[in-house]
Amino acid sequence: MVVFLDLDIILTKTGLLSHSKFFHLSSLAFIVVDGEDSAKFLQGQLTSDIRSLLEYQAAIAGFCNAKGRVISTLLVVKTDKAFILILPASLVEKVYQKLQMYILRSKVALSRQKKHMHLLGLENSVNGITEIDRDWSELLLQNDDFAVVTLPYTLERSLCIVDTAKASLPDRLLQTLDQPDHDQEWLYLDVLSGFPWFDEPQSESYTPQMLSLDVLGGVSFNKGCYTGQEVVARTHFLGKAKRHLFQAECLDANDLPAAGVKILDGSTFQVMGEILMAKTFRKTTRFLLVLQDTVADTVKLVLDDHYRTAIKIV
Repeated sequence: MVVFLDLDIILTKTGLLSHSKFFHLSSLAFIVVDGEDSAKFLQGQLTSDIRSLLEYQAAIAGFCNAKGRVISTLLVVKTDKAFILILPASLVEKVYQKLQMYILRSKVALSRQKKHMHLLGLENSVNGITEIDRDWSELLLQNDDFAVVTLPYTLERSLCIVDTAKASLPDRLLQTLDQPDHDQEWLYLDVLSGFPWFDEPQSESYTPQMLSLDVLGGVSFNKGCYTGQEVVARTHFLGKAKRHLFQAECLDANDLPAAGVKILDGSTFQVMGEILMAKTFRKTTRFLLVLQDTVADTVKLVLDDHYRTAIKIV
């Protein structure tokens, strides 16, 4: 294992400091899954094919209950020693407890994120990480203190996992860690990318197909059994999913709507679905919505709020 005396040099050489913008992702957290049976264990719990995951590669997955409803969406990162499950901070305890129930006699250990471990988002510029010196960037992936993983749903952004108890970070990154609400722009970009994060109130409400996890490559239909697999597979092969994920925009929202707010047909006021996630950036509000498929034939959609705010599918 390579040990670096000066991470600032590595980050400068890779172009990360000069070509990228960093975000402190306090709304996301992670669980570490370790032990010789960890790959087998996760293969039997998550919707994606964990065995096909390469080191320092991230995969999209869902963790379902026995009824095939998603407890949490996940980004799964494989390191040389363990697996890291990245998920909304509000769902960490719930997912941790449910995974713990399935360990039984398996040689698996779960641990929550430590206070000195941080998630940073990294937005690459046009001439950023895709054109850096690959020799230097490969060293970053081998460092115990600082790992960079490209997101599976966009090549323009990456995740950084940082151990500040070991790594001596440049001042620019230390300043990022002092901005706990810095991740709202990052989550807005996740909405634009169509990635379905959600929080505890919506846990166990949707199948993977309703969240488009299958479209994003987060569901394997030939990997074998996992919790909820029978329902997920039956929905897929019989084509019975009646609701799917849509993206919408609102340019004149009076207040940022909360997740779970209903979406109505603007003419009949019939409920068509609900908000999964809503974020505003530079006066534009974007939504991820779980809607009935018939929404495509609806002339007008509005929020179930005091203003009956109009929204537009994009």
